[in-house]
Amino acid sequence: MNHEKFMKEALKEAEKGDAPFGAVIVSPSGKIVSRGHDNVITSNDPSAHAELTAIRKLCKKAKKRDFQNYSCYSTSEPCVMCMAACLKAKINNFYYGAPMEKSASLQIRAKYTAGKFRKFKVNLIGDILKKECSEQREKLLR
Repeated sequence: MNHEKFMKEALKEAEKGDAPFGAVIVSPSGKIVSRGHDNVITSNDPSAHAELTAIRKLCKKAKKRDFQNYSCYSTSEPCVMCMAACLKAKINNFYYGAPMEKSASLQIRAKYTAGKFRKFKVNLIGDILKKECSEQREKLLR
């Protein structure tokens, strides 16, 4: 798969949100099947993170909740809530751009969360367009 191509789509999605976070979900055939951006402020929903928004849209559209062999691309390392949602949706691959050091108030690393889920294996790969994702986050948080 073309990781940079999909991360660029997540970066575009981040431009639409309340905060600089965007995500896309990609099918095993390499097609973007869902997009999400952060809507926490406008929706008054603390769980409206980019990844959760994309997962909710996909579940509604596909009328299912199991997305084994799908991939999620996010501009930032996922928080615990978003990583857990990906695990519950059985999304096998999670690619992120910027590490969470400056973006999360609860800094429990995604790698730790993913590793503790025994029933399902997830590939967690970071630093995809890290510089671009970090710069966008800094620019939009000003």
